[in-house]
Amino acid sequence: MLFSPITMKRYRLYRALLAITIGALVCIVSLASRYQQELATVQQMQRNAAAIAITQLERILSRAEAVSKNNIDWVNQRCEEISPHLTSMAIHLETIRAVLLVKDGIVTCSNLINQPIKSLRAIYPEMLSAKDTLVLRAARLLNRGSPILLFWRPDQASPTSGMVYIFNIATLSAFILAPRPPYVDYMALNVAGHTLRFNDTRIRTPTDAADAETPPRLELHSSRYPFSISLFSPAARDLALQRLPRHIPLALLLFLLASILTYLASANRMSLAYPIAQAIRRRQFQLYCQPIIHTESGRCEGVEILLRWYNPRHGWTSPEIFIPLAEQNGLIVPLTRYLLEMLAAQRHHFPNDRDFYFSINVAAEHFAHGKLALDIQNLWLRHRPRQRLMLELTERTRLSSQDYPQLHILREMGLSLALDDFGTGHSSLSYLQDLQPEMLKIDRAFCATIGSDAINARVLDLMIDLAHQLRLRLVMEGVEQPQQADYLHQRQVYAMQGYLFARPMPLRDFPDWHAHYQRRCDDSTQAAHGAGEYARAPAQT
Repeated sequence: MLFSPITMKRYRLYRALLAITIGALVCIVSLASRYQQELATVQQMQRNAAAIAITQLERILSRAEAVSKNNIDWVNQRCEEISPHLTSMAIHLETIRAVLLVKDGIVTCSNLINQPIKSLRAIYPEMLSAKDTLVLRAARLLNRGSPILLFWRPDQASPTSGMVYIFNIATLSAFILAPRPPYVDYMALNVAGHTLRFNDTRIRTPTDAADAETPPRLELHSSRYPFSISLFSPAARDLALQRLPRHIPLALLLFLLASILTYLASANRMSLAYPIAQAIRRRQFQLYCQPIIHTESGRCEGVEILLRWYNPRHGWTSPEIFIPLAEQNGLIVPLTRYLLEMLAAQRHHFPNDRDFYFSINVAAEHFAHGKLALDIQNLWLRHRPRQRLMLELTERTRLSSQDYPQLHILREMGLSLALDDFGTGHSSLSYLQDLQPEMLKIDRAFCATIGSDAINARVLDLMIDLAHQLRLRLVMEGVEQPQQADYLHQRQVYAMQGYLFARPMPLRDFPDWHAHYQRRCDDSTQAAHGAGEYARAPAQT
């Protein structure tokens, strides 16, 4: 039985939790997105409501403005001649209560039969301006106390002369400032510090304490005339939250779909564990190798053996996926045995030289109960290979102290030990002293920092110094640039490995690569300068 019931139960629980988590995240993101949309909608609707009110009042004022442009010279004519025209104008404009002609601050004519306003300078002195002026006040003479809006259009030739339009703003405000639920409770008209709210006849000023308690939610100013519209409503976020529940059914549907898809997708990924065992039995794993170059001499002194897997169902599967799955499911030891068996059968592709070695990764659990030593004896040494074997133990998986005696047995069998990915784990000096590895392999992340001011570049120098002090050989992984090779040569790093020399290749391709590389090295006039100079010759990949 490949998996225990406990393992299967753990996987099912993990998949369920993962599916619920992803579904919940999708649901939350969906609701958050809908909330933002509703918030934007509410804010836009509120701005639109204020903009519509401004447009309506601007349209009314612009009609009066157009009439005054054509008839401003009436201020210089006799009232008896102009009065009928003023009456006709008031009827035509509909929303106007009165039209006054002003000459030097004195009202000379109007459409009213009994003109109560004689001196504009005395009643509304702020209106006598050289530019268009609006005044919002309570009526002092006509319908005393009712709100009126006065629109002053001056004669450019004489700023104290012009036309005054008096609007029945109480009637206008009934539809211009009307509520627009649910986005707007009501609106208010603001003119020079005076305010008229919807369904209110009182003109308010900034000194009113009641107004300070209910500040407007939004205020938009007219671009044509000196007034603004204030909007009173609940906070946009509160309105958005009130509208959010209608989106809950869709969010729950997305939660359900995301959870189901995640559960199915996780099953697809976790099902790789069983094909690993099948692939071992069917010999689907392919062995690749990447050369290890001696820094001083430039020769290829060994290779690291890597596994690649092409699965008929999933295609090429990254080692970053199937190696962790193999470790989690107790398949890493069978996978290592497979590697040893296949390597022994294909060792003829490599130099039959005692100085040449194969470097393979082994898991800490393979040391338990002497299994690794027994497997190497049965799968490797029984073929009497001349090439040596180096075991790479990753720094992230510490070897138990109970397995230290196995290291002595392996060394007696002629094997060497390397600590892989050095600098990425938590190795201490005492751990190095216990393992006594012959070689440290520095992770490729540190190589990328060569020539930079990154902290890892300083850490790399410290690791190189530590290795020299402990008399340990160093192999730098991930060498891709000649400048990196030159630096490592200067720092007397023992060996290098990376794309600068060769990418991982099938074992059968190694002889051609090696012959090509040797010719490059032999033909190079810089061969005596070591691997840093060899690196400048393009390597076959």
